[in-house]
Amino acid sequence: MLWVGLGNPGRGYASNRHNVGFMALDQIVHNHGFSDWKVTTSSAVSEGHIGPVKIRALKPLSFMNKS
Repeated sequence: MLWVGLGNPGRGYASNRHNVGFMALDQIVHNHGFSDWKVTTSSAVSEGHIGPVKIRALKPLSFMNKS
């Protein structure tokens, strides 16, 4: 299963309301012990399980209005 959270990259946007998708995925990844985020030029990906379901969490690293 793929879960995608939208937001804007960069520290300047970290607590911005437009980053609620990033913040939700960060909390899920933390709470369920997913892998560390693997960052490429276009996205950040973390994987783990919730019960028997394998989840891939993805944060696109393009600005929200371009996602």
